[in-house]
Amino acid sequence: MSGVLTFLIRSSIQITACAAATFISVEATSHSVQALTNIGCPSVMLIATIQNRTAEEHYKLGSLLVAKGDLDGAIAEYRMALRLKPNFAEAHYNLGATLDLKGDLEGAIVEYRTVLEMNPRYVAAHDNLGNALAMKGDLEGAIAEYQVALGLDANDSDAHYNLGSALDEKGNLEGAITEYKATLRLDPSHVYAHHKLAGAFYSKGDLKSAIVEYRIALRLNPNFAQAHTNLGNALQRKGDLTGAIVEYRTALRLDPKLSETSYNLANAFQLKGNLKPAITEYRRAVQLNPNFVQAHSNLGVALQRKGDLEGAISEYRTALRINPGYVPAHERLGSALAKKGDLEGAIAEYQTALRLNPNYAQAHSNLANALETKRDLVSALEEYKRAFSLDPSNLRAKAALERVTNKLSKKTKSP
Repeated sequence: MSGVLTFLIRSSIQITACAAATFISVEATSHSVQALTNIGCPSVMLIATIQNRTAEEHYKLGSLLVAKGDLDGAIAEYRMALRLKPNFAEAHYNLGATLDLKGDLEGAIVEYRTVLEMNPRYVAAHDNLGNALAMKGDLEGAIAEYQVALGLDANDSDAHYNLGSALDEKGNLEGAITEYKATLRLDPSHVYAHHKLAGAFYSKGDLKSAIVEYRIALRLNPNFAQAHTNLGNALQRKGDLTGAIVEYRTALRLDPKLSETSYNLANAFQLKGNLKPAITEYRRAVQLNPNFVQAHSNLGVALQRKGDLEGAISEYRTALRINPGYVPAHERLGSALAKKGDLEGAIAEYQTALRLNPNYAQAHSNLANALETKRDLVSALEEYKRAFSLDPSNLRAKAALERVTNKLSKKTKSP
C-alpha cells in the first residue's frame, strides 16, 4: 500500500499584497503587468530606470508570477533578486520551492541547502529539503531532515506526516503509524494522514482499523477516488465483496481512468462468480493499461472459466509477452493447454513456472497430473510428493500420491 510516496511540498512562497508590489522594473514589464492584472491588482507604477530596481521588487514579482502559474518567469525574478542580494534567504527558499514545483529536484536541493547554511533553524527549508531528497530516493537523508525540523518545531504537522511517509516507504510501519497519529493530533482533518494511516494498518493486516481510517478520510473528502479504491481493497480482503464492489464503482465514477480499480473490481466480480462483469472490467483495465500483466492473466482465467479456452490462451500468452517471468501465467497457460490435449505444451509451461519458482505447489501438482496422464508414473510420483510437501492441505495431491503409489506397487508386483 505504500508503493507511492506522498509528500507535502511545503512551498510556502510568500505572495505579497498588491499594495506592496507598486514598483516593477522595466525589464520585467511583460510579466509584471499581466501578472498583476490577472490577480486583480488595480494599478502598477513602472519604473524605467535600472537604478531603481531592488532585490525585494524582483522577489515580490516572483511570488506574484508563482500565483499566476508562470514558474519560469518566477524563477527568472528570484534569480535577479539573488544577483542583487546573494544572501537573500527568502529568495533562495522561494526559488527552491519553485524549482521543486517544476520537477528540478537537484536545483531545489541546492537552494534549500543554501538557505540552511544561512539559517540552520529554517524549519520549512528542512521540510522541503526532506521532500526533495525523498523524491530522489534518499529516504535516510529525508528522514534526517524531517527529524531536524521536528527538533526545531515539534508541532510541525507537515514534518510528522512526511516523516511518516518516509518511514512507511522504508517498511517501518510502527514508526509510520506513530507519525501519522502525531499529524492527526495536530490536524484531525488531515485527509492524507488518515488515508496513509489506513494504508499502514492495511499493510499490518489490521483491516478493522484500516477501514475506520479510510471511512474518516472519505467523510472529509467524499471525492477521494483512491481512498474509495483502497477501502474497497480492505473490504475485499475482509470478505465483504458486495461492499468492495460499491467502493470500486464509486472510485470509477470519480475517475474512470483508474486501471487498477477496474482490475480490483473485476477480481471482486470473479470471486463472486459473476464472470460477465468481471470480463468487462478486465478488458477495461487492459484497455487503459495494455501492459497490465496481471489483468491479462486474470482475464484469461475468467475466459477459461466461461469456456473460452482459445481466448484464455491468447490472454496468457499476451501476459507472458509483456513479462516472460510472470509465473502464474505460465501455470495457467499450462492448464489451458492440458485441457486442449496439448500435454507436451502443458508440461513445458509447468516446468518453466517451476524453474522460475521451484516452490510453486500448484505447478508441481499440475505437472504431476500431466505426467500421470502420459503414464510417466515415476516422474509423476516425485512431483506429487513435492506438491504435498509444499502444501500438506492439498488433499487432491495427497489422494493422487496414494493413487500413483498404488499403481506403481501393482506394476512392480506384476509377473
